[in-house]
Amino acid sequence: DYADTWNLKDKNGNVVSGSAWKITLRNDLKWDDGTPIKAEDFVYTMEQQLNPDFQLTRADTWYNNAVKIHNAKEYFYQGRSILSTFQASGHRSTEIVDGKIGDQLVYIDLGEFWGLNVAKNAQSPINEAVGNMVPITNEVLIRDPAVEEGEDEDYVSAKYLYETYLAPGAPYAEMGYDMQFLSVAVGVYPKLDFDQVGIFADGDYGIVLILDQPQEYIKEDGSLSYLAAYNFGSLPLVKRDLYESCKKSPQSGSTLWTTTYNTSLETTASWGPYSLTEFQTGRQFTLSRNKNWYGYSLAENAHQYQADRIVTQVIAQTEASQLAFWAGQVDGLGIDITLADDYRNSDYAVYTPGSGTFGIQLYGNLEVLKKSGRNNGILAIKEFRGALSLALDRADYNATCYTAHQPCLGVMGPSYYYDVENALTYRGSDAGKQALLRTYGFSLNSDNKWTDGTTVYNSMDDAYDAMTGYNLTKAKQWLETAYQELTENAETYGYDPSKNIVLKFGTSVDNANTRRQFDYFTKWLKNLTDGTSLANKVELVFDASFGTSWSDAFKDGEYEFAAGTGFSGAPFDPFYMIGSNLNIGSLTYHTYWATDKENLTIKLPEGDYEQAGQELTLTVTQWYHSLNGNTSEEDFKYNWGPSSGTPAEVRLQILAALEEYALSNYYFVATTSEYGASLHSAKWSYANDTYNIMMGFGGSQYMHFNYADDEWAAFVQMYGGDLRDFYKGTN
Repeated sequence: DYADTWNLKDKNGNVVSGSAWKITLRNDLKWDDGTPIKAEDFVYTMEQQLNPDFQLTRADTWYNNAVKIHNAKEYFYQGRSILSTFQASGHRSTEIVDGKIGDQLVYIDLGEFWGLNVAKNAQSPINEAVGNMVPITNEVLIRDPAVEEGEDEDYVSAKYLYETYLAPGAPYAEMGYDMQFLSVAVGVYPKLDFDQVGIFADGDYGIVLILDQPQEYIKEDGSLSYLAAYNFGSLPLVKRDLYESCKKSPQSGSTLWTTTYNTSLETTASWGPYSLTEFQTGRQFTLSRNKNWYGYSLAENAHQYQADRIVTQVIAQTEASQLAFWAGQVDGLGIDITLADDYRNSDYAVYTPGSGTFGIQLYGNLEVLKKSGRNNGILAIKEFRGALSLALDRADYNATCYTAHQPCLGVMGPSYYYDVENALTYRGSDAGKQALLRTYGFSLNSDNKWTDGTTVYNSMDDAYDAMTGYNLTKAKQWLETAYQELTENAETYGYDPSKNIVLKFGTSVDNANTRRQFDYFTKWLKNLTDGTSLANKVELVFDASFGTSWSDAFKDGEYEFAAGTGFSGAPFDPFYMIGSNLNIGSLTYHTYWATDKENLTIKLPEGDYEQAGQELTLTVTQWYHSLNGNTSEEDFKYNWGPSSGTPAEVRLQILAALEEYALSNYYFVATTSEYGASLHSAKWSYANDTYNIMMGFGGSQYMHFNYADDEWAAFVQMYGGDLRDFYKGTN
């Protein structure tokens, strides 16, 4: 229907299958105030999601993920410069005249070069900035949170950093860093009307999407693939009149619009089975049945959604939440390590596998480390970060600090599926196993048997099962290598041998759990450094002052050691998810890591697909975008995406090489695969005791209540108002 108007044909004039899709809405959707919901509401919402006046962080969901809406990126960036690095364009700083090359402005990447967050820390708006890219002539001062207030370079400007470090004759220009951190404007994203973006209404109930990256949602038998729901399940929706009333024009010191939508009861609208009916910031909120939800009239829902009201409370202290659960006042409780012995075998204990992979983020931007005043430039040395990884006994760490979480050595754990319908996981694939074996020091002998240097294993699976990631001997060897590099190049790393190396353990809150982790890591560091040249010279300090800004603070280099961090989600697309650990997209913790300039060589398997059998050298981001078929990306090279016909084994091999690359740089030390442990109240039961990656245990929709509220109160009183012994029981 749209092949001609949207140019959805290849060079031979054939319609490109999967480029246009239509979603048909139910005709009885309503907001909780009874206002009908129609296709145009979804189109309006996407316009707000991509609105360039707001620059919303998650706008890239619709141009940087599997679903790439046509012109979404161009609309979002309209009016902003299109930049090309000096490395890509072949320029050097010696060509710059008055901040330009020819007629085009030159920009410095203040994020990668200096660890700055321009939007957050500039003293006044920098209208010409593109993210953290700022023209080298700009003199607006930007606060560097990694430097104490009052110290040298606590405030810097783009002009100062360029002239001091990257201008002709400056120290980093002599080393060639101008090619890495300077860019030239090669154009401007043109002005676009939203009707040029590939989402529009077809009548009252049809939403049409035009995609730059074709997708196939129809299986061979004509039925919908699970990918249809998976890729469009989070299509955003806001209530138009309310959202418009909540818009706020830029305040002093900012160029961006903001909104108060969904920040109070009055600014919130609901369209699902429950509505927000009470909200107290930092205390609690209440959801009540939405009488205008279509689902309550469906026969198949007659025994579902039994809850009339759902009250969620904020209980900050662990002990207080436990007391509330024992008293029957709340309906769920996490089983932390202090409760594990008594309750891990309770009839009401629930164990939930998740997609999360967590570990330790190690900050490694040398220029920021040197400014920290903690003498910790050694973190910029890969062998030091690698020594930290090899010295960690992950089994002991998880057993000590968590109740149910399991050891994990990869960027992704066992819940990531590359073939959902056949239940095939990435971690269970040969490529996924071999990536970890190579990462943790195993090699393949001439007889095709794996060895760790001391033991030869009969099969790959035997070697994989024996792998722990713990090798203290090798860790100490790497530590000595790092120490030699540090002392031989002390000036480069800002190292003062008369002072201790201080690493800051940062967190959002000071409680028993964070203190338990800090104590564990303190002992871990001592175990690593004892008997080495760094014995008694490395110190870990605790700082719980970062609150909800802990993530941004780490990215800014305010602390170097972030534990229990990582990523979850996208369990059916490991090929996309690997980007989070390669500084691709907006989620990464290591914004300074220039994977768009680091090369990786992979020998592709033989077969019938593009570039089969070739040994190719591409940048890491080029491999990533090619693997995902991101044809709209500037550094896209080849198409091995999900719709390209490339065999799964080939895509898995590329994914495994990217995972190995991510792990072997040791900015992220993988430790933990998410596995939740909790007690659920005897007041209710899950629909199913078996966890399903798509449906969980059924959630509130299928929850069955064993007691009404008054019956439950009587039950609790029968046990004297204290259920702790009751929950210890097993059948």
